Amino acid sequence: MLEFFRKKAALIGMGIVIFFGATMFTGSFFTGAFSGGNNSKASEEVRVSDFASLGNIPIDQNRFVQYANQYLSSIAPSPDMIIDPLVKEQILFQAFIQAARHTALINKAEKANIVLSKEMKKTSIDSILKNQNLSSEKELKQKLKDLNIDYKEYIKQVDEDNIAALMINAIQENVSLTNRDVDNKFSQIKFDVIQLINNEQNEFLSTEDRATTIYSEILKGTSFEKLKETNSDVAFNEQDRWVNYGALGRKVDAIVFELEKGEVSKPIKNPEGYFLIKLLDKQFLPRSKTFNYDDERKKMIEEERSRALEQFHEDFMVEHPLNISFPVLEAFYQKSIGNVEKAVGAYQKQISQNPMDPMPNYMLARLYALTNQKELAKRQYKWAELKMSDLKTLKFPFITIGLIEFYMLEDPSKIEVLKKQAVAHSEGNMQALKKFDRLLPELNDPKLTQTIKKMIAEIDQKQSSLVD
Repeated sequence: MLEFFRKKAALIGMGIVIFFGATMFTGSFFTGAFSGGNNSKASEEVRVSDFASLGNIPIDQNRFVQYANQYLSSIAPSPDMIIDPLVKEQILFQAFIQAARHTALINKAEKANIVLSKEMKKTSIDSILKNQNLSSEKELKQKLKDLNIDYKEYIKQVDEDNIAALMINAIQENVSLTNRDVDNKFSQIKFDVIQLINNEQNEFLSTEDRATTIYSEILKGTSFEKLKETNSDVAFNEQDRWVNYGALGRKVDAIVFELEKGEVSKPIKNPEGYFLIKLLDKQFLPRSKTFNYDDERKKMIEEERSRALEQFHEDFMVEHPLNISFPVLEAFYQKSIGNVEKAVGAYQKQISQNPMDPMPNYMLARLYALTNQKELAKRQYKWAELKMSDLKTLKFPFITIGLIEFYMLEDPSKIEVLKKQAVAHSEGNMQALKKFDRLLPELNDPKLTQTIKKMIAEIDQKQSSLVD
């Protein structure tokens, strides 16, 4: 389903929140997002010599830790709250993408000589003081000192946030729309694709050279379909599907929706390689009787500005390919692009770096189970069980529940012991109890059902009393 267009969008479109007046930083610093609980775990997990980069531009590790702490604190405000490892993996990757996007914006701003004026800096400080109910910069310094936060580092990060915001404005302010853009919005196309994937092992032709050669053959009259059959690295079989404007990304839309029927685009570069698109058909959609070009342009402008920002990040990643050395992040990334072998390698690296931690074994077991490698999955689940038994003072509710899910199908004899463990490990953890609750119909255990329902009700009642 147009997956090759969406792969990178899924990675770079996770969202970045930039606040004028540095409210993001004031919120994170002053709500304790840099100390204790899940937050300290985020800091520990990223203490590695190699992290990640965009091309040769290092991605800011401190930003990653900060964003991760913010996200983790928002879903687990209690320091001892245990988060579902599947959710935590996604949260950490979302924080990483936000850090990568921030790095891209700052890099571009530096090259564009975007700086803050003294007036802007003063406005930013005034905003912080107002938001924190402080009367002077001296009070701000004292508050930061009480939180063991370096004032100069804090101001540096605040300035960076505002520079990033200015860079976003610069990207978006040049967006303009014509009647032709409006017409394209009210149209649909059918197309075919030749997709060429980057292959470093090809010693003879680069992907760009392959794309250029194919385009030259098309210009000479060689059949697109014949060239697709012999050259495309990705099968595309959706030629009969109508696609709306906006589905392919801003850059691709601008090219493809301007093609004539039967025309082929020049090679288009994307993070995976290059592709050439042939326009097969185009039709215009019906418009209301009150249709007005000016009104439609106004409706489209905000969406187009958002798309311009997304296009900036996609283009930046094309020119500065993403490199991840941190295995916690690489595992999720490789899974997201369907590279199971490399995801397995990333989990194995986590296991070697943290040999006593059952979490990487559990995550690897789930990956094996999802890819129908049941014996390998069973082996990793057993390792996770063994490691949990050596850490009796710690709770692993989600791993225990995950083991129940697996053994329900593969070895039901193991479930009884695990059910007792899961109840003990899930006590006080609403997320874990709700996940456990979803398994109850299949477990068909009235006593267990009553216990879990009671535990959930007790937490609900406690939370209600706190609200009242």
